[in-house]
Amino acid sequence: MPNPTTHMEMAYLVARRVDADVLNENMGCYLLGSTAPDVRVVTRRGREPYHFAPLDFDKVGAGITGLFREHPQLAETEHGPTRSFMAGYMTHLTLDETWITRMYRPLFGVDGVFATEAEGAVMDRVMQMELDTLALERLDVLKTHLASFGGGVGIPFIDGETLSEWHEWVTSFISNEFTWERLRFMAMRISRGDETHPAHAIADDFVRGMPDTLDVLHETVPAERLVEFKRDAIADMARVVAEHLA
Repeated sequence: MPNPTTHMEMAYLVARRVDADVLNENMGCYLLGSTAPDVRVVTRRGREPYHFAPLDFDKVGAGITGLFREHPQLAETEHGPTRSFMAGYMTHLTLDETWITRMYRPLFGVDGVFATEAEGAVMDRVMQMELDTLALERLDVLKTHLASFGGGVGIPFIDGETLSEWHEWVTSFISNEFTWERLRFMAMRISRGDETHPAHAIADDFVRGMPDTLDVLHETVPAERLVEFKRDAIADMARVVAEHLA
């Protein structure tokens, strides 16, 4: 699924499109919310407690449905910071599920276009990193808004201390300079620590062969498809946020 940088940048573009006062006044809360379903990085819990749907969900929107089924009060809150945080949270769930249905399943999954499951998994991460490169021009404004987060968000499934720790983690993450070397770290996660897993060799070959290897990937998954995905996902996310704030 997309990385924190992409989640924040696309959420930011959604906020500019929706142009709601509550988001403009609580942009730090909103942007942190757009990353928050991945807080399991620091809590060490599973995915579902924060994404509210299994990976084999049927259609986009499953996570938001599950979220408000478990926490209906969050759908009605008028508290600005919390309302904005939840709007961001919803962009994350929508973007993840849109990536799974429009990119991962048809291209990178077991029924995708690559010869092996390992190659599909690594190329999935490559395309996620390429999405990050599309966000780099807005990185400074994202950092500024994220720094404005002042807490005060009331989320029953993420306590304040954990949220502060997550804010520090995200701030550190987006402060790191983009490098394709990170693909090797992603291969390690794919392999779950198995040093003999083919993902390592695939990632190493890709990084060493840049930029030619990216051109080869684009012969299978054209760069235009990523641009179209981003355009369509932002439109869907904006609709979700506008309906939430209406």
